[in-house]
Amino acid sequence: MTVPWKKRFFVGLGLFAVFAALLLAYAHASRYYPVDSDNANVLLWARDVISGNLLLSGWYLGTVSYYFSDILFFTLALLVLPFKASTIHNVYAILYALSVAVFTWLAGRRGPQRWDWLGACAAFAVLAFPADSMGRYLLMGPMHMATFLWVALALIALDFAPVDQGSELSDPSTERNSTRSLPWLRLALASLFLSLALISDTIVLYMAVVPILVISALRLLRLQGNRRVELAVLGSCVAAVVLAKLFDVFVTASGGFILPENAANLKAAFIDFPHLGENIQYTLHSLLLVFNANFFGMPVGLPTSIQILGFVGLSIIVYTAYRLLGALVSSLRPEPEAASRRQNPDRIATVACLGILIDVFCYAISNQASGIASIRYLLPTLLYGGLLVGRYGVPQWRMIRHATPRREWAAAFCLACFSWLYVFTSRAVQQPLVGPSPMKGLAQWLRARDLTDGYGTYWAANIVTLESGGAVRVRPVLSPAGNITPFRWVAREDWYHNHRANFLVVEYPTFGSVDVKRATEWFGPAAERHEVYGYTVLVWNRDISPRLYLEQDPQKP
Repeated sequence: MTVPWKKRFFVGLGLFAVFAALLLAYAHASRYYPVDSDNANVLLWARDVISGNLLLSGWYLGTVSYYFSDILFFTLALLVLPFKASTIHNVYAILYALSVAVFTWLAGRRGPQRWDWLGACAAFAVLAFPADSMGRYLLMGPMHMATFLWVALALIALDFAPVDQGSELSDPSTERNSTRSLPWLRLALASLFLSLALISDTIVLYMAVVPILVISALRLLRLQGNRRVELAVLGSCVAAVVLAKLFDVFVTASGGFILPENAANLKAAFIDFPHLGENIQYTLHSLLLVFNANFFGMPVGLPTSIQILGFVGLSIIVYTAYRLLGALVSSLRPEPEAASRRQNPDRIATVACLGILIDVFCYAISNQASGIASIRYLLPTLLYGGLLVGRYGVPQWRMIRHATPRREWAAAFCLACFSWLYVFTSRAVQQPLVGPSPMKGLAQWLRARDLTDGYGTYWAANIVTLESGGAVRVRPVLSPAGNITPFRWVAREDWYHNHRANFLVVEYPTFGSVDVKRATEWFGPAAERHEVYGYTVLVWNRDISPRLYLEQDPQKP
């Protein structure tokens, strides 16, 4: 049945209006959060790529590279946007709006010619209006959010229902042709997207590649579905891992960016057994924060009602995951008489479910659950949760014999979406934005006194460089053992060579053990000391850069 062009036009126009409204809301809401050195780094990387340093030679990055996620997107953005802090707000607003759109579209897709508005609305309700506690990690970065755009595109490429025999969402009329050909272009695109995500962020290996491999391996072991399809999907995942490894080898051989050796100290490790119970409790609390569902201890009122609504949404996600796991276990039972009646759970929904389980389990038993900032590691659970409810929860609800009519449920979802939108936009109007950045004032103060090259603690370094437009260059340092040395973390090696420096910016509380006392002991007494916007600026009348590479003070025995 052909949809009239007028209907397609107005539907498309409406969807574009919703996307534009989300984009504006996100761009505004991201300005609740001040830009810091972590955020400034991505603009410095992108500017270096545009200047011709394509592989970021000489750069020490962080725990992961973000090369084809945040760096790529900001490189494209800097072609049209200025090198300013406002660009960070705008680009991450665009990225999250795109993520919501892609995951919502995937949640509502039911084959090449089928679309489920209710499933899309369910995913939209979960994803579109993030909780305050997750806002900084969704609307600022670099975190993991931009990486999952590639994951979503890979899942779209793998969502070839007509050849996925036995799937609950497959089209029976086309399954008989599934053995004749495979969607090689889709498989190649899936490998490409997964490899780009893997190069950028190793979390993808556990949250996307492993679930896809597990599902295909289980189907092969139980001789379910199309054997050629499962082998092809396995091959695409293996190819993605190989491509990512080959790129790492290429970068190393070409003298490209470096992941610092001390990054291993920040990677995940198992929690001590005596603290496991505490970690599990903190994981449950983190889930409540992620889904805006922590109504415990709150007084009765509108904010509490919204938290209860979030708790209901989280409960639906948990129940949907339980139902899908039950269906997955049932499909793997060895009874031969039931083999012909088995249906494989939808591949995309199962990937989302396994991704949630892996994410929450790893979070609960690792040292990453350490504070409010660590809930960013549950970002895959949020994205997959919306996808799971729309992709599997809504079709399962429709199988209930005495279910509420679809229109009533659609209206309920719309009301929920609009209530969340009301709270989101009213907060955006009522809550004042952060004031002028003290880093911008500090950068102006340094520039006015012709202090253009110096050092600083991490949180007072790259952000000052950004706020000054590159006119003032503050390079990060730390003091690991009494000496003050270059902090080779999100920094370029040549920043510390053949560049004079005559000032040091110290923050409070101190970072990296760099304080005024230690700076005075290492560099000698400063000629000037200034207190500027809450930071201490020490100024010398000489070049202090040669002292950076001394392992100990030569004046001491």
